[in-house]
Amino acid sequence: MENSYLVTVYARDNIGLLLRITQLVSRKNLSIDRLTLHESAMPGVTWINLVVRTESQTIKTLVKQLEKQIEVLQAFHVVEPAWVGFSGTQKSKQLIS
Repeated sequence: MENSYLVTVYARDNIGLLLRITQLVSRKNLSIDRLTLHESAMPGVTWINLVVRTESQTIKTLVKQLEKQIEVLQAFHVVEPAWVGFSGTQKSKQLIS
């Protein structure tokens, strides 16, 4: 069964990093639903969030492959809550139900 997974990657900020990460995702025939990049509290480290829809075994393999990248310091995933991306009123209704 497919779920949406939030994959978080902490990596050194190097040229071509985003390209290598997106290539790994595309090799698995996955599309990225959302992608955000942020500077982390540590200088030179980037915080990347990817949301992909796939099965649990595929996401585990993807995270292991991401962690093998030289620049990647840490990668992990969680099942994305269903209410992420909705407005506050819809979120509160869903949490109450």
